[in-house]
Amino acid sequence: PIPADLYQPTPEPTPEQRGAFQIQFNQRAPEHVFKSTEKYDIAQETFEMYVPRDYQQGAPYGVLVFIDAVDAGVAFPALRPVLDRRHLIWVGAKASGNEHPVARRMSLAMDAVYNISRRYSLDQDRVYVGGFSGGGRVASLLAPNHPGVFRGAIYMSGCNPPERIEKLAKARSRFVFLTGDKDFNREGTQKVYEDYVNRGFAYATYLQVPDLPHDLPDAEWFDRAITTLDQPLAATAGDLLRSAAATREKGTKLGEAWVLYRKAQFRAEGPDLVEKARSQAEAIEQLCRQRIDQARQTAEQGQDAKAVGVLLQLKKQFAPLAQTEIDRLLVEFRGTTKGKRSEGRETPPGQPAQ
Repeated sequence: PIPADLYQPTPEPTPEQRGAFQIQFNQRAPEHVFKSTEKYDIAQETFEMYVPRDYQQGAPYGVLVFIDAVDAGVAFPALRPVLDRRHLIWVGAKASGNEHPVARRMSLAMDAVYNISRRYSLDQDRVYVGGFSGGGRVASLLAPNHPGVFRGAIYMSGCNPPERIEKLAKARSRFVFLTGDKDFNREGTQKVYEDYVNRGFAYATYLQVPDLPHDLPDAEWFDRAITTLDQPLAATAGDLLRSAAATREKGTKLGEAWVLYRKAQFRAEGPDLVEKARSQAEAIEQLCRQRIDQARQTAEQGQDAKAVGVLLQLKKQFAPLAQTEIDRLLVEFRGTTKGKRSEGRETPPGQPAQ
């Protein structure tokens, strides 16, 4: 089961920040999520992030928590188009290289999930952990023991045999072992992969990149690894589309239908299903935009209280779609109902000027 309070149904509003940037958090993962004896001030830690260019609040994106071998954690530019295409957020602690204690590195990875889930909308079935070299070894200690948090993992050029295994990890979690022909960790990676197979893990895939030394894969092989993690979810896209259509027909929870359409789009493999889910999601977005514009026009006509009523109905019908914008307009229009807008209006004939 997912640890209590790990994911919030509605994330906190976040700045509309996309692309690569650094961020700091102010909360550590609580003990019921991950018990750690490591002492550090989370507010002093820096995390590298990459958020896809088309991220929308409320849409269920995946996330890859990356554990580096050096103090970097950055999403490498060559891999960013894959993150965009796969609708995947990247987050990696900066001071989490091989020189740091393993417990600290695991704690920072859990802190990343805990805080990202409070700022971004996530598909809980696409929360992954990955790492390179020594970072891959740390990821291999986390993922099999915390399947309620990480639904999959990519071990790049380094991994350890699992010390503790949860039954749910063997049955549900997906694992990719990625190494290169010339990687000095290749033989060890292959042995751990075979150990997973022998232990009965349902989803374990071994990828060996031709001529790759001990280094990160290129975009093509990174994309193949992400596709492998996502592949078991592709079969759910059709059911998600049907559920979205049924929800949409009711008319009262269009925001919920929109989330289901986006989830289906991000999971589907075939272009026809992807396009169908995308177009249906965009149709709901267009309807929501039209209603917001109508509320604006109502306010411009001086009917601020009526505009507030329209927005409250929109929020109920379309949340989490456009939630931040609707909340901002509610504050604006509620303020004008208290007389702020009247300052700019022309004095009606026959009445004294204010």
